[in-house]
Amino acid sequence: MTEPTLLDLMKKLQDMNKTKEELAMDKADRLGKAFGEFAGALIVILGVVTLVWAILNFIFVIQVAWLKILGALLLFNLFKNIVVKPMLNK
Repeated sequence: MTEPTLLDLMKKLQDMNKTKEELAMDKADRLGKAFGEFAGALIVILGVVTLVWAILNFIFVIQVAWLKILGALLLFNLFKNIVVKPMLNK
């Protein structure tokens, strides 16, 4: 178990001085932020899935070679920027 940091201790001390209404408002604020992050991530995931589906359709339906290459390049760059770059930055 990790030791609490100074900020954690200060937050607990501030929470001791709050009323029940203020504590409920803080909890609602934290839950609202968490829900907002979840909703934003869901929207982004759905957008990326739709974009990948469109590019794959573009690659396999169109019968022009240079358009297939362009679609493959778009798909590669999408994968590289969304999946690989965050892994390398850690």
